[in-house]
Amino acid sequence: MGALSNAKPLFVESRKALFAALRLSDADTGGEDRQAIMDRAMLWARTEFYRRLGKQRVDEILATAEVAAPSTDEELDRTRAAQLEIWLVKYRLYQDLPVLFRDQSGESLLQHNVEAMVREPGPDMLGKALALLWQQIEDAFAELDDDEDTNAGSMQAMSIGPKSGDAVVEPGRSVFRHPQNPWLAAKHFNDDL
Repeated sequence: MGALSNAKPLFVESRKALFAALRLSDADTGGEDRQAIMDRAMLWARTEFYRRLGKQRVDEILATAEVAAPSTDEELDRTRAAQLEIWLVKYRLYQDLPVLFRDQSGESLLQHNVEAMVREPGPDMLGKALALLWQQIEDAFAELDDDEDTNAGSMQAMSIGPKSGDAVVEPGRSVFRHPQNPWLAAKHFNDDL
């Protein structure tokens, strides 16, 4: 199995803690194929962090130790990152684990029904769960992205008005006229023609 069997989570304290959070009771005791899928999911999550946040931001978050009761911005970011890692691995496993169980038979099929995460979700429910999970992932990455101030919103505004020298339009009247339907202009813009 090689180096992949040593895959470690980036922000979650251990493989055991990650698999417990995913409710995957025997993740490290399954066969080689199962462990390879788990390891690949962890590596994919790790690469997503580096790809989306960059090495500098990941290192900033890793510099803060995870605490049981986060209160500072740095501790909250570390906790968010750990939760995001769980969601990323879960997202990948939702796609990959059912394939493992379909490819094999016997004991693996029994194990499929033991694991709550992949137990008979049905295609509609799985698609909805994946979409919701991906939205949570996007939101969490946006919160962790240090380039933006998440407390500040952005707004664009623009106004139009008469050119200088044009007649001033009274409040409640429109400067717009509908060329084909004068009634539409009068009805919707309170403009009696």
